Amino acid sequence: MIFTAITINFRPDVTQQCAISYRGVYYDITRVDTFEGYKDNLHLYATIKQKQPSASDVYPYPG
Repeated sequence: MIFTAITINFRPDVTQQCAISYRGVYYDITRVDTFEGYKDNLHLYATIKQKQPSASDVYPYPG
């Protein structure tokens, strides 16, 4: 299993139950690290999803 580290802007709604899409690849989030409570960035640790989510499970980024 290959783990990937991804850093994103802080969002309070990102949890381990979420998935993320980056450059057309979907990842399951395995760990969310807020780096000592810092509210600017989130460091995500993830693995590649084995199955692409259905369109009804995908929410667009609001930014």
